[in-house]
Amino acid sequence: VVNESTSIGFAAYPNPAADVLNVSLQTAAAYTLYVTDIAGREVYRESVAGRGILSIDLSAFQTGTYFLTVTDNSGKTGTEKFIVQ
Repeated sequence: VVNESTSIGFAAYPNPAADVLNVSLQTAAAYTLYVTDIAGREVYRESVAGRGILSIDLSAFQTGTYFLTVTDNSGKTGTEKFIVQ
């Protein structure tokens, strides 16, 4: 069960991904996006404002499993697992 008061609505695709991961942010806000590898190391961070689609360049990422965490300025967070091929 997702608690809507603490969770962000976003979609990450395609999954699995090869070159680019698209992140669709559904609500206008200030966000910080973090990508961590399976060991929990942060490998990417970006701050953005607004809504729409953001593309993350995966060309420097090694093949494997990663987690995308999106946090807004009110403290709401959402996480999605994705695979880089």
